Amino acid sequence: MNANHKKDTETETIVSSSHKNRKKISPRAISIASVALVIVIITTYYFLINPSNLTKITNQIISVVTNTPYIEPIQTPTPTPITKPANIFLIPELNLKLTLPDGLDGLKYKVITFANSNDMAAGFTTSTLEQMDSKVPNTIHYCTADNGPLGGISRIAQATVDNSIANGTNYPSNIKIKKIDSTYITYEGPQGGCSNSKDVNDLMNEQANLLKMAAETATNIK
Repeated sequence: MNANHKKDTETETIVSSSHKNRKKISPRAISIASVALVIVIITTYYFLINPSNLTKITNQIISVVTNTPYIEPIQTPTPTPITKPANIFLIPELNLKLTLPDGLDGLKYKVITFANSNDMAAGFTTSTLEQMDSKVPNTIHYCTADNGPLGGISRIAQATVDNSIANGTNYPSNIKIKKIDSTYITYEGPQGGCSNSKDVNDLMNEQANLLKMAAETATNIK
């Protein structure tokens, strides 16, 4: 009887000792564990939907663990390249921007300067006109930009026009399209056919009329 009692007493002592050695989990620890679990769930959710969120969420987890504030990084927007519409044609030498009608694909020009003047002009052609003329046999090809078969657009200072009127020369003799700032935008049409081919010259005249329409849309580039 005494031996059994002694054994029971030893068992109680071991159990009691085990309870004493067991650490009590504080409410704060439970709270941190819960937050961590929620973060893991949210991280998994957002990562599966959008992998780009992984870095952001990782930094947020580090912030919670280290007890430091999380600061959202400033996102620098990627600049959008500036592109001009396909029907916008620039003539930087004249500081002019034209809106082209259909039918002037492959438009090209050569700049013309005037002696003793700041006035400038550009003579025009198109690659389609050049190519069509290049197939005409036994002819001298005048449909290139050097010859300005579609005519020319000029930018002429007000002073040049005033002086010509005062001198009775009425320069320029070409068509005054519009006035921009203190300059006149003018257009002068073809002086004659650029090819021995009627078909080529018909295309030249058609495109020349389109170029005059484009000249009417002229504005400053800047």
